[in-house]
Amino acid sequence: MAWKQLKDANWKIPYVGSWCEGYVEGAWGQATKPTANNQTTSGVYGTATAAWSAQPNKHYDLPPKGKTVPVYFSLGSTTQGHVAISLDDGQVASSTQSGFHTQGYIHPNLNDLITVYGKYNKGCKYLGWGEYVGKIRVIAPDVVYATQTQIKALYLQILERTADAGGLKHYASYTYDFVKNDLYASAERKKLETKKAAALLAKQKADALKAKQEVEAKALADAKAADELAKQKVEQDALAKEAQVSDHNFIQVLRELWNVIWAFITLKGKQ
Repeated sequence: MAWKQLKDANWKIPYVGSWCEGYVEGAWGQATKPTANNQTTSGVYGTATAAWSAQPNKHYDLPPKGKTVPVYFSLGSTTQGHVAISLDDGQVASSTQSGFHTQGYIHPNLNDLITVYGKYNKGCKYLGWGEYVGKIRVIAPDVVYATQTQIKALYLQILERTADAGGLKHYASYTYDFVKNDLYASAERKKLETKKAAALLAKQKADALKAKQEVEAKALADAKAADELAKQKVEQDALAKEAQVSDHNFIQVLRELWNVIWAFITLKGKQ
C-alpha cells in the first residue's frame, strides 16, 4: 500500500532519557520540550504502552519505507514500553541515552535499537507502528477517493437510479473501486437483477409464443395457398378438358358438313 505523510517529525529536539513518549510527541509538536534546567515534558500520553494501546490503526509489519512514523516496543524490565521515531531513511531516532540531550539519539536501524534496549531492559520486542502521534494523524493511505460525479455515475450504471444524498455522503471517503464493488454487492442491486431477470424471462416467453404463432400462421397460409393452387389446377384441367371436347365436336361437325357437301357435289355430277 502507498502511504502519504501528513505531518513530518522534527527528531532534532531535546529529550530526557526514559521520557520516550514525551520525546516522540514533542517531535510532532504534541508535547512540551524539556530544557537543561527543566527536564520534564508533558503531552497526551504518559507512557509508550498507553500510546500504543490508544492507537486507532495499529500496524504489525515493518514501517513503510520513505515515511516517518512512531514505532513501539515492549520491554522485559518495565510495563511502560518504549516508542521511537522510524525515519524515512530507515534510521531510528530515540531517547536512548539517560539524562538530558539536545537532540534524539540515532540508531542505524530497528534491529540495532532492539539489541541495545534488549541488553539493558531484559529484552525488547518490536510491536509495530502507528498512524497517530498524540491526537494527530501523521500518515495515511495515499488513496484517491471517488468524486461526487463518479458516485452519481456509478449509481446510474449499477442501481439504474440517481444517487441520494445519504449515498453521496456515505461514499465520499471511499475509492472508486470500493464504491463500485459495494454497489454491485448491495441488496438493491440483487433485487434489481432479480427483477430484470424476471422481465427478461417474460420477454423470452412472449417472443417464443410470438414466434410459434408466426410459424403456425405461416403454415396455415401455406396450406391455404396450396389448396388454392390445387383448386386452380382442377379448374384449369376442367377448362382444358372442356376445350378439348369442344374442339372435337367442331371437327366432327366440319366432317359431317363436308360429307353433305360432297354428297351434293356427287349428286350434281350424275345429273
